[in-house]
Amino acid sequence: MYALTTTTLLLFSLTLALTAPEKRQLEPSVELPYAKIIVSSSRRIDTFKGIPYAQPPIGPLRLKPPQSITSHLGTIHAIGIPTACSQGEKSAPIALSPNFGAKLTVRQTSQASNPTGEDCLTINIQRPSNITKNSKLPVLFWIYGGAFQIGSTQSFDATQIPQTSIYKSQSIIYVAVNYRLGGFGCLAGSEIFEDGSSNIGLLDQRLGVQ
Repeated sequence: MYALTTTTLLLFSLTLALTAPEKRQLEPSVELPYAKIIVSSSRRIDTFKGIPYAQPPIGPLRLKPPQSITSHLGTIHAIGIPTACSQGEKSAPIALSPNFGAKLTVRQTSQASNPTGEDCLTINIQRPSNITKNSKLPVLFWIYGGAFQIGSTQSFDATQIPQTSIYKSQSIIYVAVNYRLGGFGCLAGSEIFEDGSSNIGLLDQRLGVQ
């Protein structure tokens, strides 16, 4: 009877241990004027992916200069893979052909291995996890290349950059910006110029810096 009671208590204790709720560490978050941002943290680095810095350039804002965000976006889980801006195929010639616009409209594939689309004006941020509002760290702002035809913030995971800066006791913040490419960001012509919509890819970069 004693052995049976002991066994029963042992099994009951194991059951409690297995069913007890696990204490989870709260996810890091940042409050912006227009959103609450939930971020991921790993290896002493906080990573923000796909934070919007402008209104989606679609509908009436398509092929227009970027517009600042004016409404609250709620909570954004900045932990996924950000959408790359629409672009041509990797093998496509850089020089624009006469029917480039038709190809771009029909085919949205690109060198990016993850989703592409027009709603792409986002930034990625990677920073030391122990940062405070008084840290005043320098910022490395990265603008990807690609002749204004290809590229995205998907291209690189810059975790090693802020990690190395921590080891050298010279911590920095890394920021990368998505901007419109090809026909969506670099259209030319008198009508475009008169509308104030030329070089909108560069205007995207400027707003991203701000």
